[in-house]
Amino acid sequence: MSEQPPDATRPHQAIRPAGPPQQPQQPGQPGRPQQPGPQQPGPPAGGYGGPPGGRPPGPPRGVPTPGGPNNPNGPGRPQQLHAPAPAPRGQGRLASGVLIGAMVLGLFGGIGGAAGWSALVDDDSIFSSSSGGEDGDGDTRISADQLDTESIDPLDLVSVNDIANTVLPAVVQINVPLGGGYSQGSGFVVSEDGEILTNHHVVDGASRGADIVITFYDGTFGTAEVVGSDPLLDVALLELTEVPDDLVVASLGSSDATEVGQAVVAIGAPYGLQSTVTAGIVSALDRPFVLEGGGLETVAYPAIQTDAAVNSGNSGGPLVNLRGEVVGINGAIELAQTERGYDAGFIGISYAIPIDEVGRVTDQIRAGEDVDHASLGVGAETATVENIVDGAAAIVELRAGGAADEAGLTEGDMIIQVGDVHVNSREALLTAVLTFAPDEEVEVTYIDRQGNEETIDVTLGSDLDD
Repeated sequence: MSEQPPDATRPHQAIRPAGPPQQPQQPGQPGRPQQPGPQQPGPPAGGYGGPPGGRPPGPPRGVPTPGGPNNPNGPGRPQQLHAPAPAPRGQGRLASGVLIGAMVLGLFGGIGGAAGWSALVDDDSIFSSSSGGEDGDGDTRISADQLDTESIDPLDLVSVNDIANTVLPAVVQINVPLGGGYSQGSGFVVSEDGEILTNHHVVDGASRGADIVITFYDGTFGTAEVVGSDPLLDVALLELTEVPDDLVVASLGSSDATEVGQAVVAIGAPYGLQSTVTAGIVSALDRPFVLEGGGLETVAYPAIQTDAAVNSGNSGGPLVNLRGEVVGINGAIELAQTERGYDAGFIGISYAIPIDEVGRVTDQIRAGEDVDHASLGVGAETATVENIVDGAAAIVELRAGGAADEAGLTEGDMIIQVGDVHVNSREALLTAVLTFAPDEEVEVTYIDRQGNEETIDVTLGSDLDD
C-alpha cells in the first residue's frame, strides 16, 4: 500500500465499526474514529477516506458456505457455522473508533472478542450448582471456593509512585518535524548506545533531512535518526546522534508472563504533557488488533488491552508492570462514537504491542535486514454462528505452496485455534499467527467442510514470500 505522510489537516485515522456503514464516512461525520497519534499544531484533524473498518462491506464473492446451512459441525458445536453476511444497513454491532498513539495518527479495526469462542465451546468447569438434585437442576453460580484469595501478588501493592520514579528517566518525548510543524509522540531508551523504541506511526512521514528532536525527562534535548521500522507491528527503532553520559535505559520484561488482572502503568506525553503517568490493569491479552484500509499500510498485533488512560501523544511510550519492566508499547485506544463523530476521548480501552513480539523485529531492524513475519499463506473471512456471533476464520483463498497448502488445509476449512490462541475471526487469525516466527511449527485446529474438528501441525512460512 502506498504511504501518505500525515499532515495538520489529515491525521492517520481509521474506523473500526462492527458492521458496514450506510456509506463511506467523511471526516467529522459519525462513523469515523480518530487515533491517538502524535500531537501537531494546526487546523482540526480530519479522517481518512475510503472504506472504514477491518471487515469488508459485503460478503466475499464466490465464497461457499462451509459445511452448508444444515450440516452439523460436530458434538458440542452450533448447528450452523458459515461464511459472514453483512448486517443490514444501518444496523450491526455498536460502532466504536480507534485512535492511534501519536498526535496525528491511526490504525484500523477488527477486534475479535471472546463472545464468539464462548459460543463454540461448552465449559462450565468453574461453575457449581448451589441447589437441585443429581440432574443438576437449580441455580448455577461461580463457586467462591475456587477463587484463590491466597495468590495475591505483593507486587500489586507496590506504589505507582515508586514505579514512576524508577521508569520516568528512561522515557522520552519525540518531536517529529512535519512540514510547518511537529508531530509529538513518546518513546523509551532500550540500550546504552542510545537506541529508542517507539511506534512506526510516530515517525512516519518525518520531513527528509530534518532531525527528530528528543526531549529527555530532565528537560534537556537531543536529536535522533530513524534506524528502521516495521509498519505491520507499528514499531520503530531510533538512535540518538549523541548519547548523554547519564542516559537511563529501560528494563524490558516479558509480555508472555503478563496475566489478566495484573497492575500496569502507562507513561508518555499525552497532548504534549511530558512525563504523564497513569495506572490500570491488564484487561485482556491477545486481543486481535487490526487496522487497514484507507490507503494505509496494515497494522496488526495481538494486543495487551488495558484500562490505563492513554491519549494522543502517548503513542510509543512504555506500558510497564509493577517491577518497572516494559511489557508493551502503547499504540492505540478505543473511542466512543457520538452524534458528531469520535470525539469522546479515552473511554477505558487502550492497546499495547506486546514487548515479546518486538524483540525479533528489532533485531532484524538493527541488523539492516528486511523484517518478516510468520505467514499461514491463506486469505480468510470471518465465519459466523447463526449469522450473529463471530465463530471462526474461514479459508477463502489458499496460496499454492504456502504453509497451509503444504499442511493439507483447503478452502472452506474454518480455523478455530492456532497454538493456544482461540480464533473467532479473520483478524484473530492474523494476529494469532503473528505471535509465532517464520519456520516455527504450530498446531492449527479447524472444522472441515464435513463438520469434523481436526488438528494438524503447520510449519509457518514468511510473509516476504506471500
